[in-house]
Amino acid sequence: PSDANGYVTFGSCNAIQKINDRVLGLWSRILQAVPNSRLILKAFNLREESLRNDVTQRLINHGLPMDRFDVLGPIPDQRGHLEIYNTIDIALDPFPYNGTTTTCDALWMGIPVIALAGNMHASRVGVSLMYAVGEPNWIARDEDHFIAIAAQLANDHQARAHARAT
Repeated sequence: PSDANGYVTFGSCNAIQKINDRVLGLWSRILQAVPNSRLILKAFNLREESLRNDVTQRLINHGLPMDRFDVLGPIPDQRGHLEIYNTIDIALDPFPYNGTTTTCDALWMGIPVIALAGNMHASRVGVSLMYAVGEPNWIARDEDHFIAIAAQLANDHQARAHARAT
């Protein structure tokens, strides 16, 4: 997508319950570290306008202007859901409760997923999946490392193209 857009798009299609203020704060820091990048958040329960407005306001409170992100509701069919991944360059796994199905969807669509290693089962699913696909370099040990991985992948077109192809 960055080839056509001229900027890198980060994204998450996880349940909004997994995306707390700490997660939004970290993801905002990523966008601040990667100039001109954008963020897409899509979740089934974002069909509620009040919830979309709440998430939008929380991102603004973390210093992101509205032109740097999109907050999207559900896409009714599986094909449409998977097609959203054609607009995302790098997926961001929430924490402390990692994605599972959405992480597999992103990986299946050829998108690198950055996961933060936690200390309990729910926060180690991303770690397990990254090892399973042979990409332990997408596992962050802490929030600063998460940002560093995001910035590195954003600047490594070849790595992203390899992930899409394989």
